Amino acid sequence: MQIVGAGRCFVLFGVPKPHFWIVLTDPVGDPPAVIAVMLVSEKAHTEKTLVLDVGDHPWIDHRTAVDFGSAQRWLVDSMIRASAKSHCGMEADASPKLLEQVRQGLLESSHTVDWLRDLCRERFPK
Repeated sequence: MQIVGAGRCFVLFGVPKPHFWIVLTDPVGDPPAVIAVMLVSEKAHTEKTLVLDVGDHPWIDHRTAVDFGSAQRWLVDSMIRASAKSHCGMEADASPKLLEQVRQGLLESSHTVDWLRDLCRERFPK
């Protein structure tokens, strides 16, 4: 697997607290970029398209929602620079099952931005 590619997981250290992200695509384009989505603690107001629990990934220690509205295109070089500056840390990779669940959730979620859903339909394996 590449340093930054589909299934890689990162924690971005930020304010007010760190957040866990899953990379959903391999790098594409010039400059190379990936699509990633953030996980958040499940609350009454969080999106329910895909809620994960303990055992779905080693980092998850309570019910956690995938926030498809947060999905973003990240430049690979920016991610590598952030890691070098200790602004993010690599975590255990997502299992193939988890990666597929999150990809499917992104395509199904009403919170996913249309242009990003269309891009992912092209990039996700058929």
